[in-house]
Amino acid sequence: MVSRAGRLRAGPARRGGRAVAAVVAAGVGVGSLAACGGDPTGPVDDPAATGDAQRIGDTLDALEERIGELEDRRSGAAEPTASAAPTTGEEPAGQTAQPDDAPASPSGAPVEDPAGLFENPESLIGEDLTVTAPVSALVGVADVGAVFRIGDGTGTTVAVVMVTPPPELQTGDVVQVSGTVGRVAESSFEADFGIAADVLTDDPQAFFGDLAGDVAIAADRVTLVQQQAG
Repeated sequence: MVSRAGRLRAGPARRGGRAVAAVVAAGVGVGSLAACGGDPTGPVDDPAATGDAQRIGDTLDALEERIGELEDRRSGAAEPTASAAPTTGEEPAGQTAQPDDAPASPSGAPVEDPAGLFENPESLIGEDLTVTAPVSALVGVADVGAVFRIGDGTGTTVAVVMVTPPPELQTGDVVQVSGTVGRVAESSFEADFGIAADVLTDDPQAFFGDLAGDVAIAADRVTLVQQQAG
């Protein structure tokens, strides 16, 4: 009986162990008294004492099982729970972000101006760039070249000078222009843009009266992207 109590688990169930020890002590005492039977001459077999000892043993077994259950519950509560997977901000598998459409001018024509030409033309003089915008005005058109203006629809326009046969253009057509940004000056126009003004227009004086001092693109390539509807 004592050895059974000694095997009780320690730790969180320490109070249960003390209770079991008390029951064991009581059981031992009862068993001893029952065995002696009050007779100093020696132990006497007593069926009632044997039944008491059996009940005490059953009680100890039940207490051991209960203490084991409590310890298992306590250890289970202390185990860490699985944490949620961290979010990465990435799109779910199978989904991709869609690119934004090109912005449009107030007239509805698409405008692509990654260099910011229409925001600050002066800052881009000497730079190579590509811009897509609608034709806002035709200044001079010849078989070997052309001068026209493109704009973003807000009132800002930039001249384009090309020295190759131009496509058939009209106001409102959308073109993509690649070239170098410069400034129109009458004294250096042919050297800067590769063509004489009198080749592009019958009235060079009016031509420079309109364009002198303006920022313009010396175009290497002009592509018609979209024709004016109608």
